[in-house]
Amino acid sequence: MGTHGLLAALAAAALLTGCGGSSTSVVSHVNAGASTVTVTNSGAPVQTLTVTLSTGISGVSPSGTLTSAVTNQAGTVTFPALPAAGQLCVSATLGGQFLWRCPYPFPANVTLAFGS
Repeated sequence: MGTHGLLAALAAAALLTGCGGSSTSVVSHVNAGASTVTVTNSGAPVQTLTVTLSTGISGVSPSGTLTSAVTNQAGTVTFPALPAAGQLCVSATLGGQFLWRCPYPFPANVTLAFGS
């Protein structure tokens, strides 16, 4: 059996095992459905700052920009509909400092902490 056949057999076995009541530990690389990003500066919330959701970072800029939003009074912004799979990044610039995070899979809560 080739590598592809073995992988297909393992995937089918994992699905069948799950149907039989046994639990199977499977590593999930699924992004959260939505994410709240908190932006702080020395621990204090940063208001009215643009946060960009993208598919990558190139130098000191987001690449593959999906959308942007502005933080509220609590220093947060919510991206309500994330792609289920693939690399995602959030980034912002404050006082000339570019800060970014690209956790994978992308979680439901992310913090961009300036001045820390």
